[in-house]
Amino acid sequence: MLDFDEAGVTDLPELPEKAATLNGRGISLSLNAQDLEQFVTLYGQSRAWSLLNNLESKIVHRPASLQTAKYFCEWLAYTSAFASTESSHGASQSEGKSEREMPLLTVRELAELDDDDVLVFHRGYKPIRARRMGITDYPILQERQDLTPPPVPLLPAPEPPTFLPSWQRRSLKAGAFRLDPGPYPLYAPETAAHWPVMLRGEEAA
Repeated sequence: MLDFDEAGVTDLPELPEKAATLNGRGISLSLNAQDLEQFVTLYGQSRAWSLLNNLESKIVHRPASLQTAKYFCEWLAYTSAFASTESSHGASQSEGKSEREMPLLTVRELAELDDDDVLVFHRGYKPIRARRMGITDYPILQERQDLTPPPVPLLPAPEPPTFLPSWQRRSLKAGAFRLDPGPYPLYAPETAAHWPVMLRGEEAA
C-alpha cells in the first residue's frame, strides 16, 4: 500500500498515468489532500480528473473549497421535492404543489458538516453518509494502542558478489576456433573469420 499524506502538494509527475495500473498489480494507493484544486495545480485539469477517476473510493470531510463542494455535490446527484404555491383572488384561495429537482445535499450543507461527518463514495454503491470512528469511543481499539509490536527479524548479510572474469577484446586469424558453417553456410561468411571475439583474461595471455 502506498500512502501519501500530503498528496496535494507532493509532485509525482507520472502519478495520474501510473494510478491506472497499480490496482492491477495488487498495489493500493491512498491520497490525502486539502481540496481538489491542489491536484489541478500539480497535474493540470484533465490529468487531475483522470487521477480522481482511477480512485475506487473517495472519503470526503467538510470541504473548505467551493469548487470541491460543487464537485461532490454533483456526485451526490439530486432528489425530488414538492414546492407549494398559494394564491388568493378576493374571497377565493387556491393552493398548488409542483414536484421539482433538488440536490441531495446543497453546497451550504456540505460546508456545514460536523467535524466527524464524512461522505463515502465507492464505485458500484450509493453515496454513504457516516461518522468518523474515534479510538477513544471503542475500548478494544484503545487497548490495541498499547500493544508491543513483535520484534522484526534482522535480514541476513548479503552474499558477496560472484567473481566475474576479466574479458579482453581481440581478433582471431582465420582458421582455428572460428565459426563452423555447418548446414547453414550463408550464416558464416568468410569475413566472419575476422570478427572480434571475447576471451577470458587467462586465455588471452
